[in-house]
Amino acid sequence: MSAHSSDRRRSQRRARLMRGGVGASAVAALLATAAVGAAAPTQPASSPSGGAAVAAVHRAPTFKTTMKVSPGTVRMGGRVTISGDAGTPLRAGTTITLQSFAFASRYHLDGVPAVRTQVFANGTYSATARIKKSLEHTNYAIDASAHGKPVGPVVWLNVR
Repeated sequence: MSAHSSDRRRSQRRARLMRGGVGASAVAALLATAAVGAAAPTQPASSPSGGAAVAAVHRAPTFKTTMKVSPGTVRMGGRVTISGDAGTPLRAGTTITLQSFAFASRYHLDGVPAVRTQVFANGTYSATARIKKSLEHTNYAIDASAHGKPVGPVVWLNVR
């Protein structure tokens, strides 16, 4: 299989997930996990000394980040505050990007409206986002990322 067809398949999968409401960071993590699994050998290779070599699999750092949205239910055009504990290994000053199709923001990341905030000295973060005025009444996911990797659980916002 050529690299071109692999990239095309990955792009199509990303677009399908994004249409389904999955955040861009979650899509990137899913595709990265699939790429690592595909690249890992299924059988141990033999080493020059005749013994079996151990295959190393790269694992992304685990972030212990919490996130909550307040209020959990908001009217169109309202404001919400997203806050939480940045956890390890995120340090003070690290930029966290919060993404949701519900946000009314000029900043977009991978086509998804986003807001940015920084980790405070005490290890917490907080951001306020305005909600779009013309939305469907439903639940919207809010996703967080730092350094291009997803960092926390997806939280849901109910727009009415």
